[in-house]
Amino acid sequence: MSIYPTTQRLPLHFDVARLQQDAAQFAPSQWQKHFNTHIYEGDWSGVALRMLPNAAVPLFPDPSSRQAFVDAPAMAQTSYVSDVLRALHCEVNSVRFLKLAAGSSIKRHRDYLLGVEDGEVRLHIPVQTNELVEFYMDDVIVPMAAGELWFLNFNHFHSVLNRSAQDRVHLVLDCQVNDWLLNLLTPSSQANHALDNAGQANAMPICSPPSLPWLPEIVSFLNCIGIVTQPGAVTTESFLPGVMIQSGALRYDASALAAASDLLHEAGHIAVTPSAWRGALDGALNPEQSFSCGGEVEAIAWSFAAANAIGMPLDALFHPAGYRGQAPGLAMNFALGVYPGVAGLITAGLAPNLTIGHADAYPNLLRWLRE
Repeated sequence: MSIYPTTQRLPLHFDVARLQQDAAQFAPSQWQKHFNTHIYEGDWSGVALRMLPNAAVPLFPDPSSRQAFVDAPAMAQTSYVSDVLRALHCEVNSVRFLKLAAGSSIKRHRDYLLGVEDGEVRLHIPVQTNELVEFYMDDVIVPMAAGELWFLNFNHFHSVLNRSAQDRVHLVLDCQVNDWLLNLLTPSSQANHALDNAGQANAMPICSPPSLPWLPEIVSFLNCIGIVTQPGAVTTESFLPGVMIQSGALRYDASALAAASDLLHEAGHIAVTPSAWRGALDGALNPEQSFSCGGEVEAIAWSFAAANAIGMPLDALFHPAGYRGQAPGLAMNFALGVYPGVAGLITAGLAPNLTIGHADAYPNLLRWLRE
């Protein structure tokens, strides 16, 4: 358990009128639909102000990327955001305005690699909000007011419901953890913690997660790294029950899955496929692939790395009904540090070429999706 709070209002406050003026500079066409389309209802959009260079999806702050973030053209349309960034004495990666339209909601989910111990955290500054906007962290309301600076550990389950007739706009900043930020987050500091007794008493969850173990964590993780998941009926025959690949995305039927970890295995096939081929993956995988290091063994190695990232145990990943009776042997190999498929991940540029046991070696990956 982290020694740091899950939510905390930090001792900085920003000019609400100037923040709203910056957000108002963008035409409707500049607000891009949020890429995680399955986790919200209504309209959730954003403007990327600082992004990864040449990103196919400017709003996506890929946590596995080793590239430095750069100011997007939209940053030049703002006048106050640069003052906000100078007030934060830490390196700021992704910077976005995110807007949840009136009457819209973000479903209960969680993100990954955004805790203090991960070295990167996400800060929020409400720009336009009101008392009818309900933000829940671990099913408890967090009362955020415009102009305040908030730390929230988005590795925890969270959701938002905009019950008002006004769009809710936040400035969202992904920051690298340093001593300055740690001093603000020290539990013994006088910073105000978010959860009040009234909020705890009245909190209601937006929705309940699916009952299949590990399914919410896997779906959120896959969407976070850029693999699209689409819940719905799987009506055609598939290699694994309840899940199939369609045009480079994963379609799954929670009621038909043998185990949620089968999504990770199929996602592994998507991830180890070169980007030029990924969108063409459909149905049964082509055994006559014209690229190397993108087969079954690499998909298994990738799925283990992903399971390790979300804390899934081996017996949940290599479940008894899977892998044609080979699950116990695979679990034993990985438990002993014998990792089939790692050489292929290294060749594909996904895993670092380091001796197993090194702090940064596999199951840590350089990136989640093959270039």
